Amino acid sequence: MAKINTAGGVPCLRDDLLYTFDTGVYVSGLFDLYLLTKKEALLKEANKSLRWLYSIWEQRPFAAVDNVPGEKDWYHVPSVHLLKLVIPLIKASRILGDKKYKRTALGLLDKYKQLQNDDGSFKIGEDASTIMTHPHCYATEGLLYAYYTLEGRELLEAAKKSGAWLSKAQNSDGSFYLSYGVGSKTELEKIKATDSTAQATRIWKLLGINKDGIEKAYKYLDSERNKRGLRLYKIESMQTFVHSWPTFFYIHSLLMPFGEMEYCRELF
Repeated sequence: MAKINTAGGVPCLRDDLLYTFDTGVYVSGLFDLYLLTKKEALLKEANKSLRWLYSIWEQRPFAAVDNVPGEKDWYHVPSVHLLKLVIPLIKASRILGDKKYKRTALGLLDKYKQLQNDDGSFKIGEDASTIMTHPHCYATEGLLYAYYTLEGRELLEAAKKSGAWLSKAQNSDGSFYLSYGVGSKTELEKIKATDSTAQATRIWKLLGINKDGIEKAYKYLDSERNKRGLRLYKIESMQTFVHSWPTFFYIHSLLMPFGEMEYCRELF
């Protein structure tokens, strides 16, 4: 929390870098809490983190981290998951009354919609053909929230294409692999992930499609859940590790009605 309080960026405990994506999720949560509590301190914190985001973007537009490491992964560079940052930016535009946040959100939409393939899938980045299901779902969530708040039929159509691709890609047991589209099977493409599986059920519920796939996904997620929550990957060595974000996605999905687009307002 020290770095959040001083710089406004949110650090990852694993590498101590400051991440624009995590900071955006933090800002989104601050705005949601503000709407519930009306506490001005929450707006102050949100503004501080927004200033940090813009300081990074002004130097290196749409950067993913404050300092790219020598051995970088997809989340260290601008990738399609950053499309989800339209959620805190749209909230900022509405709550703070500053149109620059909406302009930035539209810029993100324009930039990352171009990464959607004809079949509806999102490739991870401009220079990669790989489809990673977790970032794919993040991008789709950004599209859905943008459609709900900004309208624009093209946003809904892009989200529908994405949801349809997820329906086709779903494994027979209800799960999703971590990665698709590399060509020959890699180890990453053999790993099943609970985060994207839970996210897909939220996307399908919002779009009102694939009821059978939702039920299959729930059965798979139940099989990966223990008394504390969901493990992230189907890897025996990680059997005891529970992760918060797939567990949150799963709980939220269970609480959502089927086919009611207005629940896009709850995306986080």
